[in-house]
Amino acid sequence: MESIPGFVTSMERDEFIRSVNDKGIAVIGQTGHIAPADKKMYALRDVTGTTESIALITSSIMSKKLAAGADAIVLDVKCGAGAFMKTYEDARELAEWMVDIGKGSGKSMTAVISNMEQPLGNAVGNALEVGEAMDVLKGGGPEDIRDLSLRLAAEMILLGGCAADRDDAEKKALEALESGKGRENHGRHESASSGCLCSRSKS
Repeated sequence: MESIPGFVTSMERDEFIRSVNDKGIAVIGQTGHIAPADKKMYALRDVTGTTESIALITSSIMSKKLAAGADAIVLDVKCGAGAFMKTYEDARELAEWMVDIGKGSGKSMTAVISNMEQPLGNAVGNALEVGEAMDVLKGGGPEDIRDLSLRLAAEMILLGGCAADRDDAEKKALEALESGKGRENHGRHESASSGCLCSRSKS
């Protein structure tokens, strides 16, 4: 996201809250104030050969998600040759652990397991990938990015209580894309500083 001119992903708490209240959206990166022990825990996992422990992966991801304070969280758990979870079974187990922890903490949770046997889209490089995402908002772009984006958006719409069921949520996500509302919202927010109540799950 920082390949977008003027876009920053690190901000203080008050600025973040102001951005959400003013713009209605924020995409932020992790700071040292969010789950500060996680970086040290990850270093320990690396030297002790426990990087692949599902329990430790779960705690690493969910500590940050919960610390961010979101009421509803959609997790995009990758599966395949390009992901940490190589098999569907492992990805499903990880997803179930994270969803259980989130629900136990009072959050509305869901997880989508998506294929990472090959890269999404056609572009490689930060600025090019952002451009490709904008092409999707304009009604074009690669079909795989469009499909996954709509799926994740529908899950968030459903968790947010803005749809009666998943079919309704998928319809609303598609309508927002095809009507140009998604592009219009980007236009209002593109000059704003922001960071990540996002759900994309990477370890």
